[in-house]
Amino acid sequence: PDLDGYNMWDALIENKTSPRSEILHNIDPISKNSAIRNGKWKLIQGVSPAPWYPVYTTVENNNTGDQVYLFDIEADPTEHNNQAANNSDIVQQLQAKIQQYEANMVPAQNSAPDPNAEELITSMGYW
Repeated sequence: PDLDGYNMWDALIENKTSPRSEILHNIDPISKNSAIRNGKWKLIQGVSPAPWYPVYTTVENNNTGDQVYLFDIEADPTEHNNQAANNSDIVQQLQAKIQQYEANMVPAQNSAPDPNAEELITSMGYW
């Protein structure tokens, strides 16, 4: 899928419909986190989407064991109601899109996270 090449001018200036229906928010191959939005659906994998969202409500991804969240952004813009269990077909479609992007991305040049820094950042509430 193409990430580039959309002329957004009319959507921004004239409030017309965006030519883009999909937004890839993130793919992190080191931490195995990813997020994508397509239409009204937003899929978040591998991490709790917000501090107020309890971790124990996750749905297990059969392929990776990662936490999976699916939100209907139009009905739930604050991302409080995980719809993954009731919409496994949409979860699978969005996971396939992430896999397509991941197959075409330039490999990450990140080094592994520093466990000491990660503990400090987490304890301060940054993530």
